[in-house]
Amino acid sequence: MAGGAPAGTQAYFAKYALALKAIKDEMDEKELAAAEEERRVWEEQGLPDDVKISNGLKYSKQAMYASALASFNELGLRLLAWEYHLDKNGIALYHL
Repeated sequence: MAGGAPAGTQAYFAKYALALKAIKDEMDEKELAAAEEERRVWEEQGLPDDVKISNGLKYSKQAMYASALASFNELGLRLLAWEYHLDKNGIALYHL
């Protein structure tokens, strides 16, 4: 969507804005109103649960990896056990 421009750069935002405009130009009034309502709900309630879960998994993996690397490099630990479980709702649980 950003034409390969690095995230956070001025070129990224410009290409993103052009792509967003192209998408919005193809939407009718009813679709635009539904999209605006969804945006309003998003701003009021925060991220949807599926996005929160995805972010939680992503950042928990990063934190566990950083912890394991520090244990290996700084403490000399050479054995790490990782456990991965899914609860009843399909949410992944990690343990180090």
